[in-house]
Amino acid sequence: MPRARLAAEFALLFVALPLVYRLGFIPLGKIPFLLLIVVGVAVVLARDPGFDRRLLWNAAPLGSELRRIVPLFLLAAAGIALYTATAWPERLFDMPRTETSTWLLLLVLYPLLSVYPQELVYRTFFFHRYAALLPHPAVRIGANAAVFGFMHIVYDNWIAVVATAIGGLLFAWTWERSQSTLTVSVEHALFGCWMFTVGLGAFFS
Repeated sequence: MPRARLAAEFALLFVALPLVYRLGFIPLGKIPFLLLIVVGVAVVLARDPGFDRRLLWNAAPLGSELRRIVPLFLLAAAGIALYTATAWPERLFDMPRTETSTWLLLLVLYPLLSVYPQELVYRTFFFHRYAALLPHPAVRIGANAAVFGFMHIVYDNWIAVVATAIGGLLFAWTWERSQSTLTVSVEHALFGCWMFTVGLGAFFS
């Protein structure tokens, strides 16, 4: 595909669509909107003879990557909890305490309905589709983190945008290392579930 067309497609999917949604021109809930995009992305990938479908799961790197992901997550989780306790002490662990059943259901459904679909679009599709447009790994990782954070303008707060841009750097780096949608989804799910658990879920809903 010509670079100009790729660039236009990139801008439409990762800049224009989140902006149009944020402005209220798309009358859909966030999850249905995400799943609609996932369907379109899945169709494109299914019709692409150059796409290796094994990347949609690829469990092989998970074990080795977890040895890096888990310690980093535990360190970050402690920092996030300390920040929450300092900035919003009344929110700290409010969902597990006051909405236990909803919290437990979220821990199950969030990775399936939100995390994996996001990773399919923002990592698997992004890195496959736009490799020619962004040939340098550092540029790809930076651009990916930027658009991932930008997508979260739909939540109308700066916490969601900044947190997911930082998370996007981690997830993009993990994708570059692992080429595994499963691995990066596990990392994303750890951080996402922790945000809801620690008391910051209101910024992502």
